Amino acid sequence: MKPLKECKESNHREKVRAGIKNGMAAFTGPEHVVIDLTNRCYNSCIACWTRSPLLNSNTHDEDWHKKELKLDRVLNLIDELHNLGTSIIRFTGGGEPLLHKGIFKLIQAVKARGIYCAVTTGFNMASRKIAAKLTDCGLDELAISLWASNPNEYVRTHPNQSEQTYNRITKTLCKLKYMKQIRRITSVSRWLKPATPRVNILNVICNLNYKSIEAMYDYALSVGADSIYYTLVDAIEGSTDSLLLSDKQRHEVYAKCLVIEKRNNMLSLHRRLYLDNFEGFKKRLVQNEADKGYYDWRSVYDTPCYIGWIFCRIMADGNVAPCCRGVHATMGNIQKSSFQKIWFSEKYNNFRKTALSSQNPNPFFDKIGCYKTCDNLMHNLITHSWLIKETK
Repeated sequence: MKPLKECKESNHREKVRAGIKNGMAAFTGPEHVVIDLTNRCYNSCIACWTRSPLLNSNTHDEDWHKKELKLDRVLNLIDELHNLGTSIIRFTGGGEPLLHKGIFKLIQAVKARGIYCAVTTGFNMASRKIAAKLTDCGLDELAISLWASNPNEYVRTHPNQSEQTYNRITKTLCKLKYMKQIRRITSVSRWLKPATPRVNILNVICNLNYKSIEAMYDYALSVGADSIYYTLVDAIEGSTDSLLLSDKQRHEVYAKCLVIEKRNNMLSLHRRLYLDNFEGFKKRLVQNEADKGYYDWRSVYDTPCYIGWIFCRIMADGNVAPCCRGVHATMGNIQKSSFQKIWFSEKYNNFRKTALSSQNPNPFFDKIGCYKTCDNLMHNLITHSWLIKETK
């Protein structure tokens, strides 16, 4: 007999498949939901869409930066998502999720419903106390947006931060590494205490840090990370496009990727890092027009868009975006309606139908920009893969 969790996942996937076959209707909720708890942030990351010092007049107004979801509304949302079959909730977004006063209560609420919980953070608030709280809440994954392999590089990519911030992040990660080692050695403690979260180091690669991708890999090993993720800078024309890699720089990075793969494969399974979407990163490096920031246009043309059945993003103002980049194509607002009503609405169905049938350029998607860079491409590729397997 299959375990209850496996049966639920199988049933959810079957409903997703039926919805895709229908072509527009959804018969169950999204598998993966990203929630922007707040737009408040202490960082000014050099390539950030909202706070980079390179943005000039392209930045958001002060009102946008103050937006934040209320605790009670998010708790109700978690209940809605649980009832709809959602299996992954990630707290991230336009700001720093650890700045939300209810973050620990929200993680606990997600875990109490048996849902995988992840937090994507700049982690400049890092401390032993924060690490302990995240562990005690039962957090599954801590994804840290670092972009650097040393303090000097961290300051270059985070202009308003100091080398001390980087050192504090490193010290906290080493503390988590120590906690993990102790719990691995002492089997009894695994029953008495929650496991430490998986640590994923995130690196946005630009012309300020591209020479360090192998050093970033070494850093992830040194702090006991479980995985590492690289992506190319998603540039805004006339602002952050000055950070784009040249053809020569991308070829240099690609060569280092091969070295990283070789080194990683030589390690024991216990020490080896999971190279998160590494094939996708390498593919972007050799894409035509990548020097202009166009990384995914061919892949988007070749892969149907299933995102309307499997994913959504809820922003700090309550707007529901159908994908990571769909902030200008919102489906409704959870401050004015239930999530369930929005998810099963006619407007959402029209999006699903349009996205699934639009493997050629469509003006509707110009405002999303997915022909340039698709932040949900991996979700679509994975879904496409299991749909093909099930039809064989």
